[in-house]
Amino acid sequence: MKIRSRRALRSLIFLYCCSLLAWQTARAEVKDTVFLKNKSVLIGKIKSMSLGKLTIDADDVGVVSIKVTKIFTVRAATHFYRLESIHREVFFTRIEPDTTAGHIRITTGDSTISMPLDEVATLSSFKGPKSAQWEGTVSAGYSFTRSSTIGRLNGDGTIKCITRKWETVAQYSVIITQTDTGWTRDNESGGLTGYYFIDPQWQAVGYLNYQRNLELGLARRFQEGAGMAYSLLSSSHIRVRTGTGIVFNQELNIEGVQSPTQVEIPFVNSFNFFSFSKPDMSLTSTQNLFFSLTQKGRIRHDGQIKLTWKPITDFSINLTLYDNYDSQPPGEDAATIDYGIVFSLGYTFSQ
Repeated sequence: MKIRSRRALRSLIFLYCCSLLAWQTARAEVKDTVFLKNKSVLIGKIKSMSLGKLTIDADDVGVVSIKVTKIFTVRAATHFYRLESIHREVFFTRIEPDTTAGHIRITTGDSTISMPLDEVATLSSFKGPKSAQWEGTVSAGYSFTRSSTIGRLNGDGTIKCITRKWETVAQYSVIITQTDTGWTRDNESGGLTGYYFIDPQWQAVGYLNYQRNLELGLARRFQEGAGMAYSLLSSSHIRVRTGTGIVFNQELNIEGVQSPTQVEIPFVNSFNFFSFSKPDMSLTSTQNLFFSLTQKGRIRHDGQIKLTWKPITDFSINLTLYDNYDSQPPGEDAATIDYGIVFSLGYTFSQ
């Protein structure tokens, strides 16, 4: 009991000293504070927390991502936060420091509870009920072989907007081939997806997509759909989501022939794993399977597995394996499968 009392007393003294330092540094302006286990303090604006990392826009330092294993506690009282726990509970709360290492205190009605940081699945900040948080990534790569005089340029980008009840994701990717005669867009996709949070597990989904794949004989495909998504697993290391619904496709093949509107049932699965111990790496997988209701026997699959390594903050090295399969491709004498490996360098930003 004496040992525990001494530890609690040391924790209180540490928090008091850190709070005094934070107050003197921030002066009249109230700011968020992150207390680290090595006795360091970061003051600024906490932006988010996900997959084992907390992101703060620190004074005189800039945007910094910190592994939760290095954090003693956190004070975040300048904004409201949407906090989702690994137990699938959702709180809209302010965050106060805790005397126990690796814990925070959150408000639930008229009471407060202590919560371990490693039980926080996601944390998003909002200035007010109608405010939003923005974050995104962009990456690009290029390869060239002298023997074939063929160059290949690839690029992709994602922008995410999060509010209290909505998550909207816009994404685009392209693979361009350079030859002696010019440039061709071999593989291209873009889309806008909106998630409405019904509860911590269920989301209503709506999406608009565009695709192009010359290997499969597809000049363009416009896709509109709606459905439901379910969060199978949400933890500090892993997020798994699955969903289904109905989609409508308008296709044009490379011969210029427009197909009648196709109706499909999709089965969408996404997996995200993050390792916040060295090395700083993440693995994401998206696997989409489509069964046609209007074209008997037609099955399509779009898949992507992406490995990301961050050697320094905000910059990443990416390796992506993609595949596209169509049992009845729209182009005449077109292949039924296309796949490839893409290498790129990326940058992450948030607001």
